[in-house]
Amino acid sequence: MAAQKPPDRSSTAPDSERRRRPTSDAPRYPQVQVNLRSDNPYAVISAVRLALRQSRIDADEIARFSDEAFETEEPRQMRAVCESWAKVEVKS
Repeated sequence: MAAQKPPDRSSTAPDSERRRRPTSDAPRYPQVQVNLRSDNPYAVISAVRLALRQSRIDADEIARFSDEAFETEEPRQMRAVCESWAKVEVKS
């Protein structure tokens, strides 16, 4: 018997599953928007965490974001992680 390919579920995946598979430049949660004046990476991380909580994102998912954001101490990488999870705009 030949092995069967699994069905293509890209168009039938539930909304929550599609939301967690972002395109290359779209944030994981595009409905979560963060606007702040500080470009301090820790302030940005904190603001994204708060916005995720206010959007009722699952606590385990917020913990994953935090783990990913704090994996590095490089400010640009921290900001990139934040931008991969939510829409982030910093106004100087």
